[in-house]
Amino acid sequence: MQSKRDQVQAHSFMMGRLSSGLLTASPDAPESPLGRTTRGVVFGLLFTVLIGAGTVVYGLLRPGGNDGWRDGPHLVVNRETGARYLWTDTDGVLHPVRNYTSARLIGGSDLPTEDVGTASLRGVPVGGAVGIPGAPDGLPAAGQLDGGAWNMCVTGPDGAGPSTSGTPTSSGVEKAGATTLVAGAPVDATAIAADRGVLVRGPDGTRYLVWRGSRLPLDEKSDARTALGYGSVSAAPVSAAFLDALAPGPALRSPDVPGRGGEGPELGGEATRVGQVFEVSVPGGASTYHLLREEGLVPLTRLGAALV
Repeated sequence: MQSKRDQVQAHSFMMGRLSSGLLTASPDAPESPLGRTTRGVVFGLLFTVLIGAGTVVYGLLRPGGNDGWRDGPHLVVNRETGARYLWTDTDGVLHPVRNYTSARLIGGSDLPTEDVGTASLRGVPVGGAVGIPGAPDGLPAAGQLDGGAWNMCVTGPDGAGPSTSGTPTSSGVEKAGATTLVAGAPVDATAIAADRGVLVRGPDGTRYLVWRGSRLPLDEKSDARTALGYGSVSAAPVSAAFLDALAPGPALRSPDVPGRGGEGPELGGEATRVGQVFEVSVPGGASTYHLLREEGLVPLTRLGAALV
């Protein structure tokens, strides 16, 4: 009498021979046709578990993932929020950048861009925003650049433009001290002669001589303004934007002469004083100037002679 166990084993044996006959055309094959599939599934599961465990361990050892943007200046973009930061690799701080144009101006034309996740930026200090407000994100191609002149215009009191003579001239602008930037368009204006200057006053009260595209601060203590012939000229008020558009130049002040006023050597039978200026006139040529110091005569420019 067969037991139930014997019947189950006989049924399993018969089903195995049936499956082997259908899959391999050999019902008496020594190996089950589903054995390879079973082993593949088992090994695949084991491999997946190992990969997952390795990823977890790597994440614990190096949190944040991508940090390649730390190697040199980069424009870092958070792919999850779209926020843009400038990494300069100088102060260890991420600076929010206002636009792509500003990032290129600060980081250079070859500034690389790196897209990272929020986790890569976690723990990195964030500084103040940098860049030019309102600058465009898209940069024009080289062939689309406007090569026209840029003009910075400023008006004096009552809409009058400053002049070298101190006499206001009508400019058609009613607001005093207005500053206007005109880019790429012709302007009906007269350029200042190369040998003339304009006396202006900044927002902080400092007086400057605008000369050949530069701003030269005037030293009030040495009365350089009067020495240059601008003592009776009213300085035109200008904005900081106008002054920033001019190249900074050296301060106009009287040269420091140690022992000024002391007795000097006799020149041509006449007594001299330290700090005295001598003009040498040459027929048919320009005059030259010399300053008497304790160590002797030193050449002096015409401007330097006026400031002494």
